[in-house]
Amino acid sequence: MADKRSTAKDDGDALIGRTDALLKKHRPRTNPKFAGTPVQNLDIPVLTEVVDHAPAEVSPPSLDELAQRLQAEVLRSLQPQIDTLLDARLAQTLADLLEQVRHGMEAELKVSLRAMVRDAVAAAIDREILRLTPNGTKP
Repeated sequence: MADKRSTAKDDGDALIGRTDALLKKHRPRTNPKFAGTPVQNLDIPVLTEVVDHAPAEVSPPSLDELAQRLQAEVLRSLQPQIDTLLDARLAQTLADLLEQVRHGMEAELKVSLRAMVRDAVAAAIDREILRLTPNGTKP
């Protein structure tokens, strides 16, 4: 028990010593920065000084200002959720559009390939007929 009390007293003494050193630093006699300045002209706050800081008169915000602040705060707090929802919606919309484009291109390619194959087969048949006919003319 005695050890705790002596430690607390030592801590208190150390704090008082540091406080005294800080106050001496700002006293005109010990700090050359204040040399020649009368004590009453120094603005050194003391613990017993009561300072009355009356709050400046503030007018209450208008309803429009309150509405704008509330809207800004709600948007700020919801923005991450909005971004997530928009990203998901955009991804789904793009996936749907890409699927539609793919189906359209696939249908066009099939039509084009059928026409190319039909033309290639017709040309091959015409060449073969010309090769097989004795005078090289089509019948």
